[in-house]
Amino acid sequence: MNTEIAEVIAPLPLLINIEEKAEKAKANVDENFKAFADALHEINEKKLYRGEYATFAAYVSGRWGIHRSRAYQIIDARETFKLLSNTVDIPSERAALGFSGLTDDEKIKAAKALKKSGQPVTSKTVKAAALKVSPKKQSAEKKRQERDDAKAKKRADAALKKEQKEQEKREAKAVKDSEKRKPEPIPQKPTPKAKVGKLCAHCIEVMQEWENGFRGKWTVYSYPSPTQIVSKLITERS
Repeated sequence: MNTEIAEVIAPLPLLINIEEKAEKAKANVDENFKAFADALHEINEKKLYRGEYATFAAYVSGRWGIHRSRAYQIIDARETFKLLSNTVDIPSERAALGFSGLTDDEKIKAAKALKKSGQPVTSKTVKAAALKVSPKKQSAEKKRQERDDAKAKKRADAALKKEQKEQEKREAKAVKDSEKRKPEPIPQKPTPKAKVGKLCAHCIEVMQEWENGFRGKWTVYSYPSPTQIVSKLITERS
């Protein structure tokens, strides 16, 4: 038998046995996560997938319907379980993934600090403990906070600018409405200079007529008032 074929066929019984355990574990992965992670680790470590698949990525995708990165995430969580088994009891995969990105020494420090605090081991408490012991995570968290602050400031500035524009529109509309409500001024017809001069001349004539006893224009018995005289002269000369 060809050596390469023999290498592929030989692991099949072991693969089948491991996959059966993995199937049972995956049915309730929350409680049996460690068993499923152990199965993936062994299949990857011993390359038991080569009977049907060329790569581990193709195997986990075709057989388990998960991406390669997810499979390695599960395997990494398994390593965390194994590393911290004597330090703290990790109840779930989510809690184990809280240690992601830490060195082994940092994981142990974070686990000891968490155990000493007496807090329950959850994803949230693990991430908080990990942040305290990892300069790398602290730097990443600082950058994330700065990005969030910058985004928040940008949104606030945009909202303020929008409000200012709206206020300017409201003020402009108020001014426009106020102008519409103002009564239209009544145009005044200017008195022509010629007419003004003519009236003044009439007044002079009236005074002369009054002084002369209204000779040639009024009878002695009528005694007209100056207003009547002005009206008569204006009528005659218009």
